[in-house]
Amino acid sequence: MATETLRFAGEAIAEKAAVAGHGRRRTYTLRYEEDALGLPKRIEFEAESPAAALEIAMGEAEGRRALLLADGEPLCQLVKAAADPAPYWIVARDSARNGPVGGTAQ
Repeated sequence: MATETLRFAGEAIAEKAAVAGHGRRRTYTLRYEEDALGLPKRIEFEAESPAAALEIAMGEAEGRRALLLADGEPLCQLVKAAADPAPYWIVARDSARNGPVGGTAQ
């Protein structure tokens, strides 16, 4: 039986960082534009992977669209959606990237 794996842009960047920096912490930025839910906001923090960055970002504004960058390079746009019993992420490719939306089967 064949197994398919989804691969996201953030995973490829994390793999490159792991090979080059052996677990080096990267600077992530969440950038919010002004919208009906709030004013523009920029949050910078360090994390070891895009997955860890999403966990840190989980405490941020629900329902607002944000751009997630790693060391200044756009990774994706995301929105934290409310769900019962736990919130979840809606992730879309950044408009500056040419890669597929979501992931590609490999």
